[in-house]
Amino acid sequence: MKNTKQNDIYRFLNWITSTGATCAWLIMAVVTFVDVVGREVFSTPIPGGYEIIQVLMAVGVFFSMPLVALHKGHVTVELFRQLFPDSLNSLTDGIAKIASVVFFGFLTYSLYMLTLHAYSTGVRTAYLAIPHWAVGTLMTVFLIVTTVCCLVARDTDQTETNDGEI
Repeated sequence: MKNTKQNDIYRFLNWITSTGATCAWLIMAVVTFVDVVGREVFSTPIPGGYEIIQVLMAVGVFFSMPLVALHKGHVTVELFRQLFPDSLNSLTDGIAKIASVVFFGFLTYSLYMLTLHAYSTGVRTAYLAIPHWAVGTLMTVFLIVTTVCCLVARDTDQTETNDGEI
């Protein structure tokens, strides 16, 4: 039963983060294209286009981070992994998982505190007056999702072959 629930959580997190990241990157590409065409062809860029792209960049990155954690796509060094016994490799994998959870937990807390500060001071973007706390809240939520993804990530990603090559 636990394995089924874990697979359901895995699939849900995979779907929500990949959909969100895809939408953010696609919208950012469209806004960039329209802004450049508007500027070069019609001499009328999108008002606040630079700020829109900045926000979408942050949203895209923070939607993508859970995907990387979920698929264990982070950078790893495996120089000696083949020389070690499976028990030691399992131990290092467990330590890496704990370190990831602690790191993203600390990052989440730090961003949460920064978001509270932005809310209390009312900081906004210069042209469109987008509140920083709104973007910070979304980023904090997806750092929480990233932390959860570190916990539920499978020991091996399904994209790996038996050799460990992708």
